[in-house]
Amino acid sequence: MRRQRGSGAPNETSWERVATWYDGWVGDRGSTYHRELAIPAALDLLRPQPGERILDIGGGQGVLAPYLTDAGAHVTVTDASAKLIAAAKRRHGRRKGARFLVADARRLPAVADLEPAAHDAAVLLLSIQDMDPLDDVVRGIDWALKPAARVVLLMTHPAFRQPRHSGWGFDEGRKLT
Repeated sequence: MRRQRGSGAPNETSWERVATWYDGWVGDRGSTYHRELAIPAALDLLRPQPGERILDIGGGQGVLAPYLTDAGAHVTVTDASAKLIAAAKRRHGRRKGARFLVADARRLPAVADLEPAAHDAAVLLLSIQDMDPLDDVVRGIDWALKPAARVVLLMTHPAFRQPRHSGWGFDEGRKLT
C-alpha cells in the first residue's frame, strides 16, 4: 500500500459542520460531562504511564491530550475534522509529547505520520459510535498497536440518545445533558 502524507480524510464530516460549537462547548479541559464522567472513566481504564505512546482516535479538539501528557505519556490525537484538529493544535499544540493529525479512523495505515505496531494503547473517547464501517476502524487500531496493547472504548449508550429528542448540550429546564 502506498502511504501518502495526509489521510484521504473526507473533506467534510458531521463533526466538521459543528466543530466551532463543539470546541467551545468542550474547551481546554472538557465539558462538565467530560471532566466528571468520561475523562475519569477513560483514564481509570487506560492507566497512562510515563513514556507510553497512546493513540487517541477521533480525539476531536484534543480534550484528552493534557491529561495524557500530564501523566508523562506521548499522545497522537487523530480526527477526520480538520477544524477540530486545528482547534487541538491551538489549544494544546505546545504541550510536550502531544501531536495532532487529520486522519480518517477507517484509513489509519494510509497516514504517513503513523507507524505500525508503535502504540502502547488506543483510546476512543465518545467517538466510535460515529464511525462506520467499524471493521476498517478495528483493523486500523490493530495495525497501529503493539502486541498486547490496551484499547479503551468509551461511548454514549444508544438508549440514551434519541433522535430529535436528545443532543449535545445542557437543557436547564429539564436538567438534562
